[in-house]
Amino acid sequence: MPVDQAPGTSEHRFMSPKVLISILNWNNAPATINCVHSVLKQSYGSYEILITDNASGDGSVKVISDVFPDLKVIANKNNIGYASAHKIAADYATDHQFDLLWILNNDTEVMPDALEALVNAYLDHQEAIYGSITLEANKKEIRFAGGYELKDGRVNFNSISNPLRGKPLSEVKLEELGGEVAELNGSSLLIPIDIIKKHGFMPEYFFLYSEETAYGYRLREEGVKSILVPQSQVIHAGSQSFSNPYLKYIAEYYRMRNDLLLRKELKIISNAEIIKSFGWADWISWLVKRLLFAFNYQKFSLKHYYRQLGTWHALLNKRGKTIAPEKFLNKV
Repeated sequence: MPVDQAPGTSEHRFMSPKVLISILNWNNAPATINCVHSVLKQSYGSYEILITDNASGDGSVKVISDVFPDLKVIANKNNIGYASAHKIAADYATDHQFDLLWILNNDTEVMPDALEALVNAYLDHQEAIYGSITLEANKKEIRFAGGYELKDGRVNFNSISNPLRGKPLSEVKLEELGGEVAELNGSSLLIPIDIIKKHGFMPEYFFLYSEETAYGYRLREEGVKSILVPQSQVIHAGSQSFSNPYLKYIAEYYRMRNDLLLRKELKIISNAEIIKSFGWADWISWLVKRLLFAFNYQKFSLKHYYRQLGTWHALLNKRGKTIAPEKFLNKV
């Protein structure tokens, strides 16, 4: 059961909001199993776990179900992406009278009081979304702690994004990090169900990457703050499901495309500015590579190629699942 007070929070109440913990798996049962084991050590006890599998081809559903026979596992027939899979959990939470949805990446390890700190922040602030500090695998350095500079409720997109990345956690004062921030990270994100009912869920058209960022910016426009809870900490190994080289190239594509699509939505950048920043030499190089790729000649930087493809598709406003990661699973 939850304790009455957690470090760094105001005195607490005898309320135990019911939390649904949503964990998405794709061909990485070992990471998901490790994540669940860390969740089961939480000091906060009013939760249930829902695992959604995005059509893994490695027998993940059976492996996970064998280890945790009492957990609910939903097996999707297709890989529907990050937001769409977590939307299944959001709908389940809404239909089953949960108060909060905690989205966790399956390659995270959560500290024992991570959920309790998030819940206590929710009890303090209510209508907001909440995120944890994420740490590197060494558990000593910050991976994410808030995004761009935020001043008087306005985001300074000319500031450094994620300025604390790489800084030792021991060198920062946690009490100075908490409060409203520009962005939260989707590896550990707590969303009140009332927010979802009133404002909807995160956009599903990105397929992979940028969904939670776009969601946070839209919610801010509608008066909902993004609050970082520094007492809630998770270790994030990062993109373990994209371990082989080809999958990493696909990840590069979606990161580039979706970052540009989001910047266009926020009116930070225009198509003309994208074209200008890319440069004519880059465009000529891209067209040559595109032609060679069509003839299955790939003896050039595939990372650069897929980043260029992402740029091109952003210019064309292509959204959704334009490249299927599952097609590259067996490539080496």
